[in-house]
Amino acid sequence: MKDRETPDIISRARAWPAAQWAAAVLLAIFAAVLVRTAWMSDDAYITLRTVDNFVHGYGLTWNVAERVQAYTHPLWMLVLSAFYLITRDAYFTTLLVSAAISLATIGLVVTRVRASWPGCLLAVLGLTLSKAFTDYSTSGLENPLTHLLLVLFFIVLMQDGVGLRRNVLRRNVLRRIFALSLLTALLALNRPDIVLFVAPAYLLALWQSRTAMRWQAPRAIGVILLGFLPLLAWEAFSLLYYGFLAPNTYFAKLSHGIDPLALVRQGLTYLVRSTAIDPLSSLLIVFGLGVAAWSRRPRLLAWAAGIILYLGYVVSIGGDFMSGRFLAAPVLGAMLVVASVDKCPAWPKCPAPGRCRALTVIAAILIIVVGLAGPYAPIPGTRLMGCDAAAIGPSGVSDERSCFYEGTGLLNQKAPPYPNQGLVALGLEARQNPFPVHIFGVAGIFGYYAGPQKHLVDLNALADPLLARLPLPEGKPWRIGHFERLIPAGYLETLASGENKICNEGLARYYDRLQAITRGPLFTAERLRAIWSMNTGQYDDFLAQYRMPGEEPLPDSELLCNAAAIVDVEFTGGPHLRGYTISEQKVAPGGQVLLTLYWQGNASEGVKLATFVHVRPGPGQPGNSQNPGGHWAQDEHFNPGGRENVEFWRDQVYVDQVLLQLPAEIPPGEYLLEVGWFNPETGEQLEPKPETVEAPLSILWRSILLPSLQVE
Repeated sequence: MKDRETPDIISRARAWPAAQWAAAVLLAIFAAVLVRTAWMSDDAYITLRTVDNFVHGYGLTWNVAERVQAYTHPLWMLVLSAFYLITRDAYFTTLLVSAAISLATIGLVVTRVRASWPGCLLAVLGLTLSKAFTDYSTSGLENPLTHLLLVLFFIVLMQDGVGLRRNVLRRNVLRRIFALSLLTALLALNRPDIVLFVAPAYLLALWQSRTAMRWQAPRAIGVILLGFLPLLAWEAFSLLYYGFLAPNTYFAKLSHGIDPLALVRQGLTYLVRSTAIDPLSSLLIVFGLGVAAWSRRPRLLAWAAGIILYLGYVVSIGGDFMSGRFLAAPVLGAMLVVASVDKCPAWPKCPAPGRCRALTVIAAILIIVVGLAGPYAPIPGTRLMGCDAAAIGPSGVSDERSCFYEGTGLLNQKAPPYPNQGLVALGLEARQNPFPVHIFGVAGIFGYYAGPQKHLVDLNALADPLLARLPLPEGKPWRIGHFERLIPAGYLETLASGENKICNEGLARYYDRLQAITRGPLFTAERLRAIWSMNTGQYDDFLAQYRMPGEEPLPDSELLCNAAAIVDVEFTGGPHLRGYTISEQKVAPGGQVLLTLYWQGNASEGVKLATFVHVRPGPGQPGNSQNPGGHWAQDEHFNPGGRENVEFWRDQVYVDQVLLQLPAEIPPGEYLLEVGWFNPETGEQLEPKPETVEAPLSILWRSILLPSLQVE
């Protein structure tokens, strides 16, 4: 009996129409494309460092010593934290969660959004061939969850109560408004600016429901507030825990002081550049907007208005450095319109069915041709643009998957640690380095693998509360999404010592208040007063007192206030040594010496140089047999103060802190502390100019000798 009631698999398969088989094939192709293109961006690991700290009991922090919201997407962070708590794996867990959500999104387009099979097939085909959508269906960023929430919002938006009794209709309206309010709140939690995308449609839904809501206004208001409760709860938590309603990334990316017109020009460049890299995505957006306009349906028109509003916002902020990242949601939104139109998705008002089918076929062919002919199409997905300066060009807009796929692509992984990317090794090396403070510009993967015990100074200020509130000096080059700040004099010494050593008095007082918010006990009257005063602008006068190098000549007191000795030693073709501090002149065997060097220069040298510090044997002292040069301790690196010398900003002093570990077997006696620069390509050292060297400094061949160390 059971066998008769339940058709077998073969019978069901035969009963499927061709359109359903086509949808199944497209879903399979999309899944294959996801696997083929799956990758992780460096920015994803900025969030994952917070996730790791959270799971290990350090709170929602990026640097464990301070409460700073270095992520823009609280909901995505919490979702990843839930899975990370179980797996303790960042790479595969994030990719699996992203891929599962992306597949669910496409599944909902097919099963819930679809008004006709032709429109559904066009939508899935477009999404599969869109580089913007497929690239950011993984990547580790919040896009997949944004896409899923947008689809759910669209599904609820397009519902109606036709045929329901009046009392049932009123209840149905309130449920719909609650669902739309909740989804809007979740979208804001996942990416605050995406609210602009759904705002016109949400307001239209409220307007269309005004009659039913008027009969029960108090309950309607309560339903709306209940829907927004997750967002309100998070904002209350953020204000109490972090001290601010907005994430630190907001201040880092919008407090830079750049001319708004320059940002608009950059935003238009972003659209042009993204279109050049991925022409199909831009075509799909235009197609979807056209279909919405032709349909003349108010809800689709409001949805299209949201897409346009969001794109206008993207232009106003200068776009992004990741090509296509901010186009992925508009592409999805456009394809939801296409999938939701019945009869003729290519021309909603087409009067002739035969012509409609022909136009749909033409649209499909156009999508396939443009999608496959794109210079970096996701099928086959093997061609990468590259990530050098020539590939990126003056626009600063890159194909970010090309930059990281070789090291973070799913199909390129060979052995742990994952991903097999060079920044992993640098992070693990920093983890073993005894010095607690590190400066880095590409902070995601490096920061995650450096571990929670290292305090990382993010030059782009996404994770640094003080740098995020400092503008860029006038004339300093910038790349969109990379607004590298100058490190104020004394800030690194402050972080390393725990004592406020910032040279500028106004900035030092400002940092005291900021530190009370980010580092002080949560529930104290002093901190709560500081939160109120900071958010109401009462400390802005302190910030205004800070003068940045390069804008006007600054006295040594504002640049070198922490240097034990101020000098001006010039290296031919290189920076000047402007000062130094030696933590200990007398040290025991096995002890440590913290050497702080202050370098000043400009970017005119044009050659990337490296600094070196050697502890050499003094007169009558034996050399270290374990070291080819006989040195008892040494340090060589290419980015003193976090920057290569060719990127030095004029008049800025770059603080270079070197922790020298002396071996336990070093004999007592005098040891020479040698400092200099060399060209890593040729090995040639730069010569210090003798006329700039004064006692107690001296010259040893092509290096400078600082005051000697005594081991005793």
